[in-house]
Amino acid sequence: MEMKEFVTKLGINLEGKLDGEKYIVELSDSDEYSRMYTLLDSSDLVEIEEDATLLTDKVGELLFIGDMFEIKLVGNFASDIYRLVVTERE
Repeated sequence: MEMKEFVTKLGINLEGKLDGEKYIVELSDSDEYSRMYTLLDSSDLVEIEEDATLLTDKVGELLFIGDMFEIKLVGNFASDIYRLVVTERE
């Protein structure tokens, strides 16, 4: 399964781009960031890695682990930058 196919299987229908070994989906705002969190948190295909979670009033980084892929949900609330970063598991 390819990264894009995995993202679609999670119910995420946003277009991303390959950047080397990463598949990156740019999110438009904090509402979309929240929607992605809800989709990932409720999915049976990934589990959140609590030890890799960083949440402050300025930054949110959450790592979700699947069988083949990892998804990092990244939000910089101060700079209004939000994205999903998908990589293959090692």
